[in-house]
Amino acid sequence: MVRQSVDEVVLQLDCSTPFAYRAEQRVQLKDGRLSITLRVTHLAEKAAWHGLGLHPYLPRRPGTQLQAKAGQVWMSDASKLPTGLAAVPVEWDFQQLKSLPETLVDNGFCQWDGRCVIQQPDLGYTLECQATGSDYYLLYCPPGLDFFCFEPVSHPVNAHHLPGRPGLKMLEQSESAELGFSLQYNPL
Repeated sequence: MVRQSVDEVVLQLDCSTPFAYRAEQRVQLKDGRLSITLRVTHLAEKAAWHGLGLHPYLPRRPGTQLQAKAGQVWMSDASKLPTGLAAVPVEWDFQQLKSLPETLVDNGFCQWDGRCVIQQPDLGYTLECQATGSDYYLLYCPPGLDFFCFEPVSHPVNAHHLPGRPGLKMLEQSESAELGFSLQYNPL
């Protein structure tokens, strides 16, 4: 922990494996808004590819609804690795506020504008969310369980092995990348 106040904490990790970098996470809770910022700074002499992501678990109730616009979705194989981009299926199209599907969703969505709404009528609130540094989100909806994950990420799963390394950034020594996500609580 490098800094702490009543409504904020900053955590830092200096690492040398597989190369030297510094990771920093800032968490702030103020006026009903949770803000999380991730920052990675490349410290090694040789440049390397970097990506960032947050993976929050959220409660799932029968009335939980999601709105998050996406242009395409990464389809995946049995190993959960992406096989190619496709049009977003109707049941996964969250252009408008919509209930989560009852079937498994464990996919990456792209061409995202960084905004989403999570409405929890059974719990009496809405979360208005905003991401920066993230053109992708992962959605994980396991059937029959009481949680789901909405994960802002800078890149799709396995991006290091996809053509063009989508969403990853090549960082030279002392260069940084950042991803932010804020969730504003509003009572219904």
